[in-house]
Amino acid sequence: MHLTGVLAEIPFVVPPFFVGPVATAMSQVDIAFIVGLLVSDLVYVGVTRSLDVSRELELINSRPELAGGPPRS
Repeated sequence: MHLTGVLAEIPFVVPPFFVGPVATAMSQVDIAFIVGLLVSDLVYVGVTRSLDVSRELELINSRPELAGGPPRS
């Protein structure tokens, strides 16, 4: 997920040794961090959207000590 964010930043970066094509078109404005965060977030949501946590929730409900909370009496 982080790698996709970093790769998406490349066209938007303005380091001393390279200026990305989108940054060049925007008068060398560096918005890479914004793009990287958004792309990483979208990839994370896409990957975890289909994650089935029902089994984990069943275990937590049956054994609350697994959740790290105080034990129930």
